[in-house]
Amino acid sequence: MGFGIGHELIARPAEAKTVDYSYARQQIYWEAQRIDPWAGGAYPGASPFYEGTSVLAGVKVARRLGWFESYRWAFGLEDLMMGVGYNGPAVLGLAWFEGMFWPDSDGYIHPTGRCVGGHCILCRAVNVKARRFTLRNSWGKGWGMDGDCYVTFEEMDTLLRQRGEAVFFLKRHRKAQP
Repeated sequence: MGFGIGHELIARPAEAKTVDYSYARQQIYWEAQRIDPWAGGAYPGASPFYEGTSVLAGVKVARRLGWFESYRWAFGLEDLMMGVGYNGPAVLGLAWFEGMFWPDSDGYIHPTGRCVGGHCILCRAVNVKARRFTLRNSWGKGWGMDGDCYVTFEEMDTLLRQRGEAVFFLKRHRKAQP
């Protein structure tokens, strides 16, 4: 989740040059784990140890750090299409399926196989003509197409209907505002 939000913070048009892996992990992800409703986390001294947290906890931390003034949720495929098209990137929290671990030869992930948990990923572009979204994953440039993949409108709709979430940051800043 911290990396999905971190990717949004370094995205155009308001690129935050100070956000890197350590910042995303320590300042966003670990702090989100401290305020989420579950005991423990992955931060030093956390008990019990676990990976993961909610997108909402991460959004609250990033807002408190002063990266944006407000946020809005998308509630379906059309909201996501319009939001990415007019506002820019969206942070997604999605159910993650076995068929999503590696993109196919055309760069697409597919929600097939069994659900293995949840994952936060950045939706960074929409292509209405090709009927797809471009997603940026947090697993490095060796994953997918230099860290990116595609998902069709139809499969994104399926993911959003399975309690998926999408959030947009409004009035974003290039630097955290105290």
